[in-house]
Amino acid sequence: LAFSGSQRKLVKSLIDVCHSLRIEVVAEGVEDEKTVEILQELNCDKVQGFIFSKALPLQKFEELLKKQPFMRK
Repeated sequence: LAFSGSQRKLVKSLIDVCHSLRIEVVAEGVEDEKTVEILQELNCDKVQGFIFSKALPLQKFEELLKKQPFMRK
């Protein structure tokens, strides 16, 4: 998913406003690497979505966390 110029400006503005209020920004529903890259460029704090995993029951989620730390920065 590529952001258009106006979408990119809107997302950047939202991130900047949140940061000015000391609010951590978490993008939800991220499904591809390109979107992760764009959000990193825009200084989004964290992302979550199918790029990492589909929804899982608690036990499987805990097992996944033990195997992979998901740190990108």
